[in-house]
Amino acid sequence: MNILMLGEYSGFYADLKTGFVKIGHRVLHASGGDGWKKIGNDVDWSLGLNGKAGYYATALYSPLWLNNLDIEQFDIILVCHPYVFSPLVPSALFGRAYKKLEGKFFLSVAGDDYRTYMSTMSKLEYTWFPGLVEDTAGRNNFLRESRIKQNERVVSMALGYIPVMYEYSLGYLDLKKPISVIPLPVDIEKYCYSGNAVQGKVVFQHGISRPGFKGTKLIVEALNELKRKYPNDVEVMLPEKLPFSKYIETLQNSNVVIDQANSYSYGMNAIIAMAMGKMVLSGAEPEAIHALGEETSPVINIKPSSEDILKRLKDVLELRGSFVERGIQARQYVERVHENTHIANKYVEFFRAGGASASSLNYED
Repeated sequence: MNILMLGEYSGFYADLKTGFVKIGHRVLHASGGDGWKKIGNDVDWSLGLNGKAGYYATALYSPLWLNNLDIEQFDIILVCHPYVFSPLVPSALFGRAYKKLEGKFFLSVAGDDYRTYMSTMSKLEYTWFPGLVEDTAGRNNFLRESRIKQNERVVSMALGYIPVMYEYSLGYLDLKKPISVIPLPVDIEKYCYSGNAVQGKVVFQHGISRPGFKGTKLIVEALNELKRKYPNDVEVMLPEKLPFSKYIETLQNSNVVIDQANSYSYGMNAIIAMAMGKMVLSGAEPEAIHALGEETSPVINIKPSSEDILKRLKDVLELRGSFVERGIQARQYVERVHENTHIANKYVEFFRAGGASASSLNYED
């Protein structure tokens, strides 16, 4: 198949693309590099610009680029989010770009939108949305009426929906189109496993980006208290807004990675850390793990409470003698559940099962 992938979240589409290529498909991946993370792609909507310049370049260039693209050459189109281009795209350009995609794309449900907001806020004990609104200070908010209408228009245009985790599925279960939760993919060949033996102090790491979203304040409070109680046993690393490649380098020097506290599910950061053999704390509620088709997970579940996080961190500190063994189990879990060719085949199965008409697919390629 010829596949067009539009957008990016923390390496999700980059690693899914590699999975498709490994199983024999051709892929064109266009994105803005996920902002300051500068994640690789085939077409860079940011035009190589950094910071706000790249953000604005993506907003203007991405819909123009799509309008000049012959999309008839592609058998499958995947869109990462209803606002895949940028919330700053002028309304006329937004509508024109999506009119070209109407009825021809599948929507990855992997970002923040009105449906996910309404369903998680009403059905779950806790969610990341209050922190997300705090992070953005309400700018370009997905709860604005104009953006809700655009969001719903995009949802109606899609052939089907592919949530990447439990929370993202909740707002799409009532729609009469194909839907399937498919776990996030990771290209395990990019992330080297190493034995997680403790050399001196246990190194705890939490990467700071979107702090409200991830519950960073609570995580840092717990880490600081852990360090105060065990100064001779604990080292804390808090890298902030690093390019993706630089952030991965910092993971190599850690023993324990705290991903996020406001989510029922774990994200790409947690998966990559597990692939490297690290101990990981993140969202791992039973219903979220079951949505992935699993009964258990190596991820240690934490809730949005500094007291709960501190308790879990203390428990982890007591496990330092078993880090290597647990790291092996974590790597094996990622290989079984998240390895990108395995996930790419799940996508193909979803397309075949009715997500697209047979005439739109060419599985012989």
